[in-house]
Amino acid sequence: MRSWLMGCCCCLAVGSLQAQNLRVESALAFPAQAGENMALALVVRNPGPELILGQARTTVAARVSFRVHQLVEGVEQITTTPTFILPAQRRVSLLPGAHEIFLQTLNQPLVAGQEFPLLLTFGTGQTQTIRVKVQPDLPTRP
Repeated sequence: MRSWLMGCCCCLAVGSLQAQNLRVESALAFPAQAGENMALALVVRNPGPELILGQARTTVAARVSFRVHQLVEGVEQITTTPTFILPAQRRVSLLPGAHEIFLQTLNQPLVAGQEFPLLLTFGTGQTQTIRVKVQPDLPTRP
């Protein structure tokens, strides 16, 4: 796992849902080649009632899924889940290697400094497009 997980929580205000006041504090991707898969780093603050994140889409990937990494008897298992619950009045981190938004089969390379749209759809039917910024990879720890 890359060491940049530690740095994923730097805050960058990139969008908000008006009705629920959901605040996206950080939405990051990292450089990758076309055809590769990649997990995003997304940090949101939900000051309102519980929300269900039901879908995500972007033009830079063929498919977007939600995945959960868990240790079961010492073995990491990755499962796909149809939704993520964003608890009421909480800050939630969706990070690579934990609860993640996973881009499958990139349609184009992702280059540091680039931004791309990510459309989030909630259980209420509301949608919000946020901007995801491609950050340079952080150096790995020795």
